[in-house]
Amino acid sequence: MRIGHLTPHCGGGVGQVIGAWLRAACARGEDHWVMALEATHHPPDEVRAADPSRFAVARDDRSIDEFMALCDVLVLHWWNHPLLYRWMTQRAIPPARVVLWAHVLGAQGPYRFHDELAAMADYFVLTTEASLAYLTPVLQALPHCCIRSTRGTERFLALNLSESPQRVVGTVTTAPDFSKLHPDFILASLQILDLIPDASLVLILPSLHSDTPLMHALRTLSVQDRFELYGWLEDPVPLMRTFRVFGYPLQPHHFGTGEQILAEAMLLGIAPVVLDNPPERYIVKHRETGLVARSIEEYPECVAELLCDPSLAKTLGQQAREDILARYDMKHFLRQWSEVFASVMSLPRRARSWPHRVEPTGAAIFLASVPEVRPLFETGNLDALRDLAAQNPQWRSQSKGSPAHYARYFHDPQLWRWARFLATAL
Repeated sequence: MRIGHLTPHCGGGVGQVIGAWLRAACARGEDHWVMALEATHHPPDEVRAADPSRFAVARDDRSIDEFMALCDVLVLHWWNHPLLYRWMTQRAIPPARVVLWAHVLGAQGPYRFHDELAAMADYFVLTTEASLAYLTPVLQALPHCCIRSTRGTERFLALNLSESPQRVVGTVTTAPDFSKLHPDFILASLQILDLIPDASLVLILPSLHSDTPLMHALRTLSVQDRFELYGWLEDPVPLMRTFRVFGYPLQPHHFGTGEQILAEAMLLGIAPVVLDNPPERYIVKHRETGLVARSIEEYPECVAELLCDPSLAKTLGQQAREDILARYDMKHFLRQWSEVFASVMSLPRRARSWPHRVEPTGAAIFLASVPEVRPLFETGNLDALRDLAAQNPQWRSQSKGSPAHYARYFHDPQLWRWARFLATAL
């Protein structure tokens, strides 16, 4: 059975997961191939590193058709990306068996699940049990299951548990803005220092460029010297092993699911502190494998408790490691996917297309990706758009399926007008 993977790109956590899957599956004799809609250079392309011969970047739609024709099953890696929505909405898709794997929570825009996705899939795979609450009735009618994304646990088996003698709380984020971290992350971190003056705050960012929103916020508050700051690290594990606590307070509307970096901190035996968001509740069990703060205001107190009680931090870290070793095992991951593929192989290939016509403009393709708020953009409801911008920073992001993200791919003045308004609406 030949499995094809079609993904917007292979960067970040998605690329790491696909790369680990490719290596493990091919080692078992499975036949997997990957095509990306665009190339990525940073972070390193782990899929290309896994096996260069099995990776390609699409040249055009015809190259995608040829790729699909060779595959028995296509895994469509889904999140809101301009190139993916252009491909889905602007053409008839040739006959195939398609499993759509959602790499985002699906709770709210720009990454909200919507009915039109059912036309693209024969089977719907979620990455966290938390997503089950956000499936529309139409999507619920599709065969579906949850398979937690993983890079595997093997590399952590030989590592001793992290037992930092220092009061170090570390945070790692792959987003240069507040689309993932809570907007009050900096102030909450400073409150940790008020409670524990000799604590150290370590922050690993994707970039230390001064024009990124996180660095700009640190500089505006004149507190960058209160953190040990690091730019992107090819392997953050050696630095993470110095943490006693892994602080991971994400904003309530974040799009994440499996949270690879959180799981890897737990595999190192580092006790995590997270906020009470749906995906984190399925990863961290309060006072069993970490602490779940009920609010950003409670977050500093939880971190301080672990910094002051190394015995508790060690116990929670050990239990976190054991739990993640069981739940993020690569053999279990491969078994689950084998069951999905066996189910889909019983279906005939079928052609498919978007359920309704979408004009070939950047603005129209963007609106097709966010049907739940389409009327707000079409009618120019400024008050409602301000509310969107205030509720979720992803709408103001330069990526994350926002108008600014789509404007990078389509020369459409309307996208730029929406992007400028959202950026300045607060």
